[in-house]
Amino acid sequence: MSSALDPAIPRRLLLLGQGMLENRYEKASPARIHKRIEGLGMATPSEIAAHYRCVSLREARSWCQQGLADGRLVQVEVAALDGSNPRSLMAFPTWKRRWKLAEKRLTAIQGSELRLLSPFDPILRDRKRASRLFGFDYRFEAFVPAARRQYGYYALPLLLGERLVGRLDAKFHRDQSLLEVRGLWWEHGFLGRRAPLRALRSALDSYREFLGAEAYRLPRGDLRSCQA
Repeated sequence: MSSALDPAIPRRLLLLGQGMLENRYEKASPARIHKRIEGLGMATPSEIAAHYRCVSLREARSWCQQGLADGRLVQVEVAALDGSNPRSLMAFPTWKRRWKLAEKRLTAIQGSELRLLSPFDPILRDRKRASRLFGFDYRFEAFVPAARRQYGYYALPLLLGERLVGRLDAKFHRDQSLLEVRGLWWEHGFLGRRAPLRALRSALDSYREFLGAEAYRLPRGDLRSCQA
């Protein structure tokens, strides 16, 4: 069974993810396969294997074959945002109903609120998957030599609604009680007037309070024209 799917849908289905890979396949019953895939919403066998790296690709493929054979899973053809060819992902037979529920949840958080994501957020854990679903290429550069870093030691992705719209590099100066934003980069399509600066300032204010900083400082210059 195969169904065509808008490229935005898998991102919305990520909101439904509630489980993660907990045990290896040999310790799990077929019924628990679904709990592993819930953490991803929809995924290829390789993405399932990469999710927290708890299972091998061979085990993940075996899971999917068994799920397809007994009707617990279906294949859904999904378009990509990174320019690659559409792929067949594993999903629950009820994926359309789950998508509608996710749409309602997404509507509740849509708007002007911007969130700073941790570099270790599950959305970003699989770099190839993040690029395919979000069109967002993210690399954690803390272990990259300073001279070779593109964005910074601890760049934080910026999530606006269901879009990853940019990233910033920030440092907390404890001795000054200051959160310094050392770099800011917007993704294509969010430059100029579309740059959500008001939402950014609100997010930084919340982050400042979380860290216990008294103030934050943005880079000088035009904050709307910094492109990733």
